[in-house]
Amino acid sequence: MAENWSGNMKIRNGFVSNSSTSSFIIMFKGTAKQLEKKLQQVFNIPLPENYPIKIGGLNKVSERFIYNLNETSFKSVKAYKKEFYIEDENDIDKWHKKALTKIKDGWTIYTGGFADDGGEDIDPILCNSDIEYEDEEIVIFQEGGY
Repeated sequence: MAENWSGNMKIRNGFVSNSSTSSFIIMFKGTAKQLEKKLQQVFNIPLPENYPIKIGGLNKVSERFIYNLNETSFKSVKAYKKEFYIEDENDIDKWHKKALTKIKDGWTIYTGGFADDGGEDIDPILCNSDIEYEDEEIVIFQEGGY
């Protein structure tokens, strides 16, 4: 039996893209220079010379995170809440709650993102990857693009 559907059809004019983007958040207690060194430690992926798949930049993940950081970092709860439109701390996801807690403890929050339609060869892989990492110095979270 055929299903009847009626309603308004939306038509998009202009360029339509199938690209995906994803945002990441890095919580770190230290300077931007120290963050760069920590990311190099976290994402140290040495590949043997005879590795069968050659993906440009695979062993330079930390550099792609640094390159794709937004210019604004957050050191105050007020600025973070304003940026992410947070009015009620009880009505937010666990990552925003964690970020606010870390800011209160003196950490800096960095944000950024990846797109799967350009950049270095590794960017599309990072864009579509779920990343969760935490130790006593850094927290990294990214939900893969769609």
